[in-house]
Formats: sequence, C-alpha cells, structure tokens
Amino acid sequence: MRYRVETQDAAALVEGGGTGWPAVATARPAEIIAAWMIVLRAGDIESGRADADVGCLFYVVSGLARAVVGARKCVAAAGDAFVALADEAYSVSNAGNSELSVLEIQLPRRSARLEGYADTCSDKGPTRRSEE
Repeated sequence: MRYRVETQDAAALVEGGGTGWPAVATARPAEIIAAWMIVLRAGDIESGRADADVGCLFYVVSGLARAVVGARKCVAAAGDAFVALADEAYSVSNAGNSELSVLEIQLPRRSARLEGYADTCSDKGPTRRSEE
C-alpha cells in the first residue's frame, strides 16, 4: 500500500537535526515535491524509478527493508535512509516478518541537497545511523 503524506507530516516523521543526518528542512517544506508512505507486509515489494528531475530519499520508519538502488543492495532498519538519484531504478521489499513502513520523500534534483544524508546503500559501503 502506498499513500500520500503531507510534506509537513513527512518532515516530522524523519528524525534528525544533527549535522549530516536527515531532517528534511521543516523551515523549507516547499523543497519537498511530494512525500509517500509505503507500507508493505512480509514478502511484499514496491519498485519504481526516480523521475529525471527528482531525487528520492527513503527513510525506514519501522520494520526491516531490503533495498536495491541501481546496482547497490542493502538491508535497512528503522532509522536508516537510502537515496535513489534522478532516473535511478529502485525496489524496496519487506525483509522481516512484521509490517514495513518506508517514507519516500521526493526532492528537486540537486545532488548537493542529498549529499548530507546517511545512505545505507552508499557506493562507499553501508552507512548505518548507529555508526555515525
């Protein structure tokens, strides 16, 4: 199941405020193009492709996700985030037994806007929030 989330509600769901860790700027919610909550039961999968002018930040609210972004693969737990850059294919599946909730925040294509986010599926290897 996928449903739209108001931008101010999306910002409130993302933890942060610290240097380099999420927090979509609540002072500038207009920068968020759209926000969606993806809720998956065990074994369910959601896939898509970021638009050519949009970057997508995925934030795991609860559960355990298996993500494939381009050629990168990872497992992400609650509090982890991963990014699909413009025109990049992605899939998110529920890797656990309980319900998975993932917030997808679509941001204008500006790579600098996404650079500060910890990316569990980074090309440089996994970056878990607990390792920061």
